[in-house]
Amino acid sequence: MSKDLQDYRGQLLARIKSQMLAADFGNAGASDLVMQSALLKAYSFVGNLDALDIDYLLDMTAADLDNHLQDAANSARFGQLLMSTRAVKALAASAPIMAAIAGSAAAMALLAANGPATAAIADNAQAIGQLALSATAMKALAGSAIAMSAVAASSTAMAIVSASTIAMTALAASTPAMNALSASASAMFSIASSATAMAVVAASATAMATVAGSSVAMTVLASVAAAIAALSAFPAAMTAITSSTTAMGILVSSPIAMPILAVSTTAMAALTASTVAMTALASASAGLAIVAATPTAIGAITASAAAMNVLVASSIAMAALAAVSVAVTAMTASATAMTAIAASTTAMNALIASPAALSILSASTTAMAAVSASTVAMAAVAASSPAMVALAASATAMNALNASDIAMNALYASPLTTKISYNSTQIWSGVNTLRSGVTLFVRLTTKAGVAGWGEGNSVNEWMLFDGAQINFAERNANPYNHTAMASSPRLPMRRCASTLQIRVYQACEIAYIALPA
Repeated sequence: MSKDLQDYRGQLLARIKSQMLAADFGNAGASDLVMQSALLKAYSFVGNLDALDIDYLLDMTAADLDNHLQDAANSARFGQLLMSTRAVKALAASAPIMAAIAGSAAAMALLAANGPATAAIADNAQAIGQLALSATAMKALAGSAIAMSAVAASSTAMAIVSASTIAMTALAASTPAMNALSASASAMFSIASSATAMAVVAASATAMATVAGSSVAMTVLASVAAAIAALSAFPAAMTAITSSTTAMGILVSSPIAMPILAVSTTAMAALTASTVAMTALASASAGLAIVAATPTAIGAITASAAAMNVLVASSIAMAALAAVSVAVTAMTASATAMTAIAASTTAMNALIASPAALSILSASTTAMAAVSASTVAMAAVAASSPAMVALAASATAMNALNASDIAMNALYASPLTTKISYNSTQIWSGVNTLRSGVTLFVRLTTKAGVAGWGEGNSVNEWMLFDGAQINFAERNANPYNHTAMASSPRLPMRRCASTLQIRVYQACEIAYIALPA
């Protein structure tokens, strides 16, 4: 007598098998063959029913199931269930059985190794919901590339998993899991749309390393404002992103991502500290335009020598910055930024090419201090007529230039400078007009033409700037630069609006730059 259904099936299978093995096919007639065929079908059908029976799992807890599966035969039987689409659907529909499976490491290991079974469960909201609440279940799925491919491909699973902190914590800590998710645009969109998921991913070094290196993942994240906002709040997440050429190449061109990153001090701190990030930004006009107009972003950049050194080497970057007054104002107010700019011909040319930028530059004490002290910057300025017009019109700029030997020597050597020489007494003793019109006086040099009035006499010779007379002294030195800072009385560089004139006895050279009206 059978004790239960399972025992009954076992006895029935044994009896059928015995009948089949006793057959004598050598002497079998037609009716015998028909009977044997029926027995074979019965054996197959009953055996299959036995394999697909899930009732025996109903009363098991997770611990019971774990213990049950330690036996090889039981494990094989459970594996057979997972091979059947019908059986898996039945498992997924049973909350008690799924609860046991979710809590059983052994059961989950078998499930995670079976792609079709995982896919079927992933598409069942109740079943995947139970797994998503189990750290044991999610750890098993996360460790299996086969299982994660099924999860990532299921919109049902991703909607549930991305809303579960337990599930996302397990996935974010697993490279196989993040590889699968990062390769799926739909999976990444589910994550990007979930505050729960993004908080976990952003805090995970493993997750961020994978995400930052995936063009699929970063393209999706860059399109979701909430996702970028979540990332921008985590220093570690931003470090991973700014270290990736893939990630930065996508973000700097994103009209959604860049405005969010630009107002984040955390994001900008990471970005300015990364050569990879700054190099990507330097080649992206759209991203630069956003950064340039955002005080938080441009403030962070101008405070970073490393960031500025990358930008000043890029004509694209400097043109974009020079076109935005917010950026130019920030740069010219920063000694760090101006040190980098003044050392770069590319950067100086970009500022010089912008009338608005030139105006801001020439009015900045900080900027002009850096420019006037740099041979590179002064070479660029001295070769540009627009630059000379702007600087000559600015008292701030002229004060800086007159306080720098580097600046004065650069203007004297400028291709724009005109130099006129006279012999001693050649134009004595009247006042001679050197130029009418807007003019920048650059230098007066005398050449030992003492007339007997004596060294240091400053009564008889002078220059007139728009009619304003300034006397200079007779000197024995040859040559003697009356514009030099040590000269007394000194004739510093200055702008004349109408006329530049001189009354001179000594042999001399006058240098000036003719400026457009």
